[in-house]
Amino acid sequence: MKYFSVVWATLLIVAFATFASAQSDPFGQIDKVYADSVAAAAGQDIAVHFYLRNDELLSAVSVPLAYDTAKLTLKSISFVGSRAEYLQTKLTNPATAAETKGRFVVAFLKILESAIPVGDGLLFTCHFAIKPTATPGTVVIVDSLFY
Repeated sequence: MKYFSVVWATLLIVAFATFASAQSDPFGQIDKVYADSVAAAAGQDIAVHFYLRNDELLSAVSVPLAYDTAKLTLKSISFVGSRAEYLQTKLTNPATAAETKGRFVVAFLKILESAIPVGDGLLFTCHFAIKPTATPGTVVIVDSLFY
């Protein structure tokens, strides 16, 4: 009987966690972060623009990303010309591009400023160097990540 109770409790927790974590937006469409598709050769520097489409005011945004360190090196992250440029609290974790090791988070937090308005536009730009050893024709994906 105890085994049945443990199994039942586990199933309920999994069912509730799945339901609670589902992405839904009863007030409109799900907000979306998307990126450029960039073509370049080995040894070149590239800028990958990340965009945000939202249909409600946002007080905070967190974008966890991962990339292949065998093919790319993150050089910097820029907020110039972005929809969040005016926000005072812009965070990257790790704090510097040299420390990323293939995983990083870019986050924005509204404290005293206005919230990020409804719209679609540039959120930030990542500057990468393509390693000289990258094979021509290789597709490298910069993807979302959950820590």
